[in-house]
Amino acid sequence: MKSMIGFAVLGGLAIGFINLSWLYLAFWIGLHTSGIGVFQLYMLLWLILNIVLYIVLLRLAKRRAIALSYWSGVGVGAYAAFFSGLVAVFAQIGYFHVVNPGWQIYVTEAALEAFQEQGVTGEELRRKVEQTRLATTATNYSIQSFLSETLLGVILSMLCMLVFREKPTESERSKKESE
Repeated sequence: MKSMIGFAVLGGLAIGFINLSWLYLAFWIGLHTSGIGVFQLYMLLWLILNIVLYIVLLRLAKRRAIALSYWSGVGVGAYAAFFSGLVAVFAQIGYFHVVNPGWQIYVTEAALEAFQEQGVTGEELRRKVEQTRLATTATNYSIQSFLSETLLGVILSMLCMLVFREKPTESERSKKESE
């Protein structure tokens, strides 16, 4: 299992750096500032990318350890998700401080416009904009990224291992039925 932990750590770091690349690339091609619809599409593509990455990771793990049980596979995915989550923290810090230091201002201004279009005014408008500003800090994004990347990785691993788990052989099935 020790070699599988190392494999999971490397896999998680790889997934994390692929996600970091996706985050920065999406900014540089303008997906972050092209409106909420485009941003939602960007997030859907990110989800699909992660599904594919975890399928590849767990298929490779299955090839490395032929008798990989359900929970062992989920463990590989959980380790990978944790390390991918750590990379996500650094990705967000880099994004906020180097790549797009104006992100919080952009999101706050976009929220202001959206709230005004919804007819929000006065003190309620000021309160909602301030909540948006406080929610979109580098610290909050880093925590959210770590938690969402880790949780997503564990859930995807559980789902993938339902498909990849060892299926009982015919003789094991017949032995179970006769008991």
